[in-house]
Amino acid sequence: MRTIWKFPLEVTDTQTIEIPRGYRFLHLGLFDGHICLWCEVITESPKVKRTFWIFGTGKVIPDHLHLAYKGTVPTGSFVWHVFEEF
Repeated sequence: MRTIWKFPLEVTDTQTIEIPRGYRFLHLGLFDGHICLWCEVITESPKVKRTFWIFGTGKVIPDHLHLAYKGTVPTGSFVWHVFEEF
């Protein structure tokens, strides 16, 4: 079955979440004060671990990382930029 799931992210440098294989990223935004990813998933798919990085504006992004940009979310006086490691 296909459905849309929300994945809250912590405001920390890096974190790994489990998500069904073959997911499709839809949106990154703020929900109830938390940065969240929304993805279309096939619920029966086995879960895989995916690592996400969050950088504040002006922070250094290490050159050795292979990252895909997912979006930017302002929270009060801070602006966060979310990337997925691949």
